[in-house]
Amino acid sequence: MVDQHTIVSVHNSSVDSIESKMVQISFKDLRYSVQVKSQVIDASGGKITGEIWANGRKANNGALNLLSRFISQDDVMLSTMTVREVIEMSIKFRRKNITKDELTSRADEAISLLELERCQNTLIGDSISKGISGGERKRVSIAMELATNSSVLLLDEPTSGLDIYTSLLVTRLLKNISRQGQTVVSVIHQPSTDIFNMFDDVVLLSNGLIVYSGPVDSMVEYFSKIGYPCPNFSNPADFVFTHVLNLTEQETRQASGQNSQNVEIRNEKISSLSGKWLGSNESSEINKSIDFPLLSPIKESSFTSSIPILAQFRILLNRASKNVLRNKLIMRARFIQSSVTALLVGIVFYKKIALAVLPMFLVIPLVFGGFLVNTGYLQDWIAWLQWISPIKYGFTLLSINQLKGYEVDGVDIGTPELERLNLGPFGIFECALFLLLFFCILTLLSYYGLHRFMQNTRVKGQTKNSEKKKRSILLGPPDEKFTNVKPVLNLSL
Repeated sequence: MVDQHTIVSVHNSSVDSIESKMVQISFKDLRYSVQVKSQVIDASGGKITGEIWANGRKANNGALNLLSRFISQDDVMLSTMTVREVIEMSIKFRRKNITKDELTSRADEAISLLELERCQNTLIGDSISKGISGGERKRVSIAMELATNSSVLLLDEPTSGLDIYTSLLVTRLLKNISRQGQTVVSVIHQPSTDIFNMFDDVVLLSNGLIVYSGPVDSMVEYFSKIGYPCPNFSNPADFVFTHVLNLTEQETRQASGQNSQNVEIRNEKISSLSGKWLGSNESSEINKSIDFPLLSPIKESSFTSSIPILAQFRILLNRASKNVLRNKLIMRARFIQSSVTALLVGIVFYKKIALAVLPMFLVIPLVFGGFLVNTGYLQDWIAWLQWISPIKYGFTLLSINQLKGYEVDGVDIGTPELERLNLGPFGIFECALFLLLFFCILTLLSYYGLHRFMQNTRVKGQTKNSEKKKRSILLGPPDEKFTNVKPVLNLSL
């Protein structure tokens, strides 16, 4: 489904253009072994790379995410959060310095538009704990992105898994969203008649090839012109899906009913339809729009922004805390686990002081930790390695805490033992500080390694661009390759 007069052109598994009144997005060399319908949405959402343009500006590597929001086919929400909390959290992540009143106002607007008032304080739920329905989950996913006021809303099969009535309701709500100024691009598989009639423009795809792209009202006329007239009193949507994109009874009989011949004849039919489309005047008009795209400037107010990392951490910590406290099953399991572990440890070490000290000396013998080798007797050229071992500081801290000032019958036996261990000049405070420093360094290295791993999983050809650089490209002048020689309306995001 394409609202707000958006045009999508696809051929040979390659997406060319998504053009609306307010923005034109062009694609080239997007050839991957995935479903092409979803490829249009994935490319728009920055999940597939290639040559992607927005108003003549290069929008590769996810830069288009600054202008659009992507709603995947699968709903990913925590079951322990309410509908309102999920929507408000989505807004907090996308808007800097938002006030509480503005946050509530935007959430109320999204809840009202998606008709979620009745369940706004209901938990999302899952297969174990009852929550909202499947249709309400889909509407919540849309509300999460709608509340951010992005210019373009991209949806991958929003009616998948829903019954006929719920699918119709979701489509009607998307239609209302498009009427309020947002561009809505949606991929829908085999829509019903009522849903199909709500579309402004459609792109019909089969076997990865485009067979029609344009207004719904012109579809019947186009297929009649190429030899597929729609019978009177027949539904155009049903006619296209049953007679145009699939084999008729006569064509099936010609194939002698054999599956292999059916597939071959159908592929030939789709190739013929695609060829007729590529040679049509309608396709030529779309190609002109690609060669001469909109070059109007993109306003900075159109961008969606992300909050600082510390603010993200605070929000995620709050969400994780609520998730743990509200999940009774996990709480019970952790309580039992902690209780049993504490009980077993207590029984093993009950009134056995010697065993409380013994585990220190049973840890894996790290040479420079000070357990088995007295670091005071190490050669100078290798002794420095003890200072980069976190075990060294933990062992030193524990030894000082246990042995310093330890007396037996009035005789200080702890201090001489500390001198014999040659633990170094650092006290308890310094050792604790070094352990904290090691924790911070290793944690940062872990996140850095995760970041590098995610970078290595990028699609081939994708490069790293900071959000600031992406903004500067989209806000800058159009690429030199575009020369718009025809009059352009002053349209902008």
